[in-house]
Amino acid sequence: MMSNFELPRNTREIYSDADLKALVACEKRIMRKPPQMQLVNRNMSHRFSVVNGDAGITFEVFAKYSERKPADFSIGLMFGSFLLYRCNGFHGATKAGFYAWEHHARPHAHILTMEDITAGRESAPSLGMDLLNSYSNFQEARVCFFRNCGIINYSEFFDDYEQLALY
Repeated sequence: MMSNFELPRNTREIYSDADLKALVACEKRIMRKPPQMQLVNRNMSHRFSVVNGDAGITFEVFAKYSERKPADFSIGLMFGSFLLYRCNGFHGATKAGFYAWEHHARPHAHILTMEDITAGRESAPSLGMDLLNSYSNFQEARVCFFRNCGIINYSEFFDDYEQLALY
């Protein structure tokens, strides 16, 4: 990252897509062991915090997958009420069907943009990114998410890192 660039410390300091991308990519650390995933409403889920120590910024990470359909998962990075980045697995058709939302049929990510914020969609980013060759299940997606979101010490807390280190 450029030395003259400062990360936004709160959501009122976000002015551009570059600010949003910097928040996603900046180095972050898990400070305490994340809780075990719990079954809630037929979904396995948990939340934990990650911190950028240089700027003193705290982010929240959530991860969940369907108990009935483990390929239906979501892993996201929150900054306040802003959902900056979310990795998803296959989560089927919408009311409009597969053809309207073709990316739902394969691994993909959603990335928050200024256009989303202006339109009031700060918790529902619309920019899609195909991640078909990046992961095929929840464990691989979690490693991909940690790498894409700058979470540098994930291997200290998640056992599946060792198995997936070759990806």
